Amino acid sequence: MTIDIRQATLTNVSKELSAWEAWDRLIHGRDADPLEVLRAASQFQRYFDAVEGAAAKAARSEGRTWDEIGQALGVSRQAVWERFATSEHEQLRKITLERFCSWPRR
Repeated sequence: MTIDIRQATLTNVSKELSAWEAWDRLIHGRDADPLEVLRAASQFQRYFDAVEGAAAKAARSEGRTWDEIGQALGVSRQAVWERFATSEHEQLRKITLERFCSWPRR
């Protein structure tokens, strides 16, 4: 069965194709539609963001440090903390730091 990959989104691809196969066909097709490529890339990004969030939460629950998580993702511990800090204590600390440590803009 032939699939017109330009018409299909990754969520509606035939059961015969994996998301990666659909992506490969989409970006290597002769008539690749840039907007369709962007839609597919956006879907993958949302998926990977969710995976990273779940993994960071699991790592923290195992006692891993923000520094270790940052190293695994190739970013600073501050960047990871700002993105994934979710516990009530960490959120309160985040709000406090934002409120009292930011310089007023002029």
